[in-house]
Amino acid sequence: MIHHYKTLTVGLATTVCFVIGCWPWQASSVSTPNHRGTNSQPLSSSPMISNSLPDSAKPIAIAQQQFGFALLAALDRANPDQNLLISPFSVATALTMAYNGAASDTQTAMAAVLGLQGLPLDQVNRSNQALLEHLANLDPSLELAVANSLWVNRRLPLRREFVDQVRQVYGAEVTSLDFADPDAVRQINQWVSRQTRRSEEHTSELQSPY
Repeated sequence: MIHHYKTLTVGLATTVCFVIGCWPWQASSVSTPNHRGTNSQPLSSSPMISNSLPDSAKPIAIAQQQFGFALLAALDRANPDQNLLISPFSVATALTMAYNGAASDTQTAMAAVLGLQGLPLDQVNRSNQALLEHLANLDPSLELAVANSLWVNRRLPLRREFVDQVRQVYGAEVTSLDFADPDAVRQINQWVSRQTRRSEEHTSELQSPY
């Protein structure tokens, strides 16, 4: 399977989730999607949340679930005649890492998309951390590997507190690259290949907005 990553020179946040085993999912209540991924009842009234999930992880789990259904619906509208396979957890986690570095109108817009309105940034990060820890220790028969990374144009400085936050909370690797160098693509592809145990073939495309 070939995945294409299109990247602006500002930076790239990635999340790779690799699972081996059977997921013992038990939901307290479940919304009912139709055949194209839309729901017959509001998601907020019927969160599909595992009974074993700690309370501290629930805010981000609910937000990611709602984001996932919205993402699926948007992709379905854009590709009505195609099957879709996505990882909302991976997309939401990568965007939430980037959200830590957003401010003003950008932060407000990202919060609306990710369903994080009304949640302080500290709670967003603590809830994400609790969810990651819960998933990592969910079942000894299940091997779940989550790898996060942040790739940054080396011409752009980063705030130290932002780098520390994504490393501590999300366990992310932070790497500065010269995106104009063709070798940058190889470095990103090698990282993805290592994290997925070379189970998939990935190609990256770095695009400059300048």
